[in-house]
Amino acid sequence: MELFSETPYPGCADPVPLVRMPIDLDATPAAIDRAPARAGEHNGEILGELGFSLAEIADFKAGGII
Repeated sequence: MELFSETPYPGCADPVPLVRMPIDLDATPAAIDRAPARAGEHNGEILGELGFSLAEIADFKAGGII
């Protein structure tokens, strides 16, 4: 089994090498089906789940906090 696999990444011309899953099962093989999230990509969703309002999240963005 190869240690790395290459996955297309938005905004990159070349595929990005990623570490493969550490185990390989015959009946349910693991696969990387999408690129990892960019830093901060899900901040709004996470902060919303933590109870912050859309206005507060917008203020965080405007203030450069996130």
